[in-house]
Amino acid sequence: MNSHKEDLEHAINKWQKNCESKVINASWKSCVLCTKYLCVDNEWNDDSSCNGCPIFQWNNKRYCLLTPYDQCSYMARTLRYIPFIDPCV
Repeated sequence: MNSHKEDLEHAINKWQKNCESKVINASWKSCVLCTKYLCVDNEWNDDSSCNGCPIFQWNNKRYCLLTPYDQCSYMARTLRYIPFIDPCV
């Protein structure tokens, strides 16, 4: 099992690749932290989603609010590059 440090390094690496790419991958499914902490037992639960995630522990905001993901995801949906997808489907 990866440590928080390793998980954070994977997440940072994803965003560094996004910065260097012409195609932005804003999907939660490609984030090691989201796949580990977002859905508990394949259920979307506002009370338990993100528990244990180091980003949530850092800023106390679920779903990466107030992070680069939040802005990127909003812009991608606004520009219709990615549709909204229920994360637990």
